[in-house]
Amino acid sequence: MFFAKKDCRLSLTIQFLRRTLATPCRGPNPPAAAVVCSPNARLRESSRYDRNAHVGTAALRQAQGRLSAVHRAKRGPPANLVTELGRLIEDGSNTDPSKNDSYPGMPLAMPPCPKMKRAFNRRAATGYASMSRSPHRKSRMTMTVTTPAQLGTDQIVLRKTNKHVGRRILVNPANSAMQHLAYGRIILNTAKREESFSSEDRETGLICLSGQATVVVENSKVKNSELKSSETILEPYDAIYIPRDSAVQVSTSSHADLAEFSADVVASYPLQVVRYAEVSKDPGLKFTTGGSSCTRHINMLLAKNIEAGRLIVGFTDSEPGNWTSWPPHEHAAMLEEIYVYFNMPDPAYGIQLVYTNAEVPELVTVVRDGDAVLLPSGFHPNVSVPGHRICFLWAMAAHREIEDRQYGVVNVQRGFDQGPTGLEAGRKK
Repeated sequence: MFFAKKDCRLSLTIQFLRRTLATPCRGPNPPAAAVVCSPNARLRESSRYDRNAHVGTAALRQAQGRLSAVHRAKRGPPANLVTELGRLIEDGSNTDPSKNDSYPGMPLAMPPCPKMKRAFNRRAATGYASMSRSPHRKSRMTMTVTTPAQLGTDQIVLRKTNKHVGRRILVNPANSAMQHLAYGRIILNTAKREESFSSEDRETGLICLSGQATVVVENSKVKNSELKSSETILEPYDAIYIPRDSAVQVSTSSHADLAEFSADVVASYPLQVVRYAEVSKDPGLKFTTGGSSCTRHINMLLAKNIEAGRLIVGFTDSEPGNWTSWPPHEHAAMLEEIYVYFNMPDPAYGIQLVYTNAEVPELVTVVRDGDAVLLPSGFHPNVSVPGHRICFLWAMAAHREIEDRQYGVVNVQRGFDQGPTGLEAGRKK
C-alpha cells in the first residue's frame, strides 16, 4: 500500500485488517454454519474463510472508531465501512489522487489481497459483498455490493408483473441488482396471439403457467439439422430450455401465460423440452419437504434434469399457513435468485422477508399474485396466511457458468442449522 504520510493511521488500520482476516477465529460467537452439501471445491475452500470473515467484521467495527478522526477531518464517516473497503479493493489500480472522493489527497494504490477478497466473498453470505468471475478470464474478479438495505424496497419488489398483454422484460442486469438473471412475462390472448424475439447471447427458459402455447425455435448455429428448427406445444407447468442465438416465436389459439427467465452464457447448450407429467413421476424433481408449519411441495423444472450454463428454474407451493424457504438460507456467493408469485387468487397473500440482519430485517412485505421479489443476497423465508397457500416460481442464475449451477448448496442462518435444509432431494447425486 502506498498512502500519504498524514494518513498513516488509515494505512496501519488496513494492515491490521489484513492480519486479522488471516487469523483464525477464537471468539465466542462463530458465524452462520455453511451447509456444504456437495463435494464442490470452491465451497470447501471458501468455507475456511467463514471464521476470517467473522473476525473481519469485528475488526472493521474496531477500525471504524480508529478511522473516525480521519473521516471527521475530511468528509465524515462513510455510511458503510465495508462498502468503502470493498471499493478500495475493487479500485486498487487507481493511483490518481484526484479520483479519490472519500479520502482527498490520498492515492488509491492498494493491491488486491487474495485473502481479503475471499473473505469478502464469504461475507456475501451476510449481504456485504458478492464476487463473480468472468468465464473468459478466471483470474478477473468483480466485486458488487448488493445488500437489501442499499437497494430499497422499490428495487427489490415488483408489483403485478402479470397485468399486461404481449411480451415484457421486467428485470434484467441493466435495470436491477441482478448480475446475470432476467425475468419477463409473455401473456397472449385473442387481442395478441403471437410474439417473436431473439435469445441473443442468453440461454432462456419458458414456463407455461396457464393456457396453451406453441413455441417455435430456430437456431442456425446448431450442427444437428434436426435441432435447427423445433415446434413444441406447452401445457401448464411444461417448460422449454432455449439455447443462445435462437429465434423464438410464441403463439396461442386462445390464451397463454408464460414466465420467461434468461441468463448470459458463453457456451451453447441443446434445446430441451421438459414435460411436467414426467417431472411429477420423478421423486428427485418433485418432492414434499419440511416439517410442522413449514411443509411445501417443490417442483424442479429446469434443474439437474437438463444441460444448461446458469439457469435453475422451478416452483414451490406450500400448505396453507406454512413457511417456505425454511430454514432461512442464502446462496449469494454462488447463485442470485428471483421469486415470482402465481396461482394465488384473492384474497390469498403471503409475507416475504429478505434480510442480512435477523434482528432488523431489511425487507418485510406483503406479496400477492403477480408480484416478483429480487434476491441478489440475503436470507429469504416467506409464509402464507392461514387458509391459503403461497405459490411462487423460483429462478436462479449461477455466478460462474456450469461450476456454480448447483441446487441446494446453501448457508443456513445461525441458530436454525441443526437439522436438514429440506433441499437434499433436489441435489445432484
